[in-house]
Amino acid sequence: MHRKLWLPALALAIPILVAGQAQPVKIGILPFLDASGAMRGDTAAALSRLVQAEMSHSAPTLSAKVLTLDASTKLESLDQDKAVEIAKAAGVDVVLLGTVLEAKSSESTKGGWLPSVAGQSANVQLRSVKANVTLQGDLYRIADSGKIASLRIPGSHSDNKFGGAVYTNLGAWDGHSSIFLDSPLGKALQKAVTDLVKKISTTKM
Repeated sequence: MHRKLWLPALALAIPILVAGQAQPVKIGILPFLDASGAMRGDTAAALSRLVQAEMSHSAPTLSAKVLTLDASTKLESLDQDKAVEIAKAAGVDVVLLGTVLEAKSSESTKGGWLPSVAGQSANVQLRSVKANVTLQGDLYRIADSGKIASLRIPGSHSDNKFGGAVYTNLGAWDGHSSIFLDSPLGKALQKAVTDLVKKISTTKM
């Protein structure tokens, strides 16, 4: 008897609980600006897609959408007002205007001799590569055009036995090559993107 009474009550309560759940914040991601001047247009768009993919993977409180520029809008002309205008037309709550402040790698080579074995010794060259990336993400609220936060996130990666191609800046990335993402600079970039998304997901919108 009691079970029959609470079952209808539970059925009525479920829609209320679902309705009370927080909806994901809709965030628009614009192509990234490049303070170093090394990136190409397709790289800027690819970086925004990389951020979107990370948000989809690790930030359930965010609903990410990559925003594109029309033919009349130059990437270098993006500012707060233009970013908010584009995002408002796209129907999002928040817009991310990102900038690559630094993206570089350097390499060094050290040589040495292995201990002699049966009278034979070998000269070994060790190649070390270190890469650093710094991203800045400015978040703007669409409702009142106010700035929410300005986040500066570093990423680095070192490899003391790297044998592949060394990319010295993001200009070498066409936005599609997985080979680049496997390089020290690519891994440093992915680390910065991961940490940027983590910081955004904990920022009060």
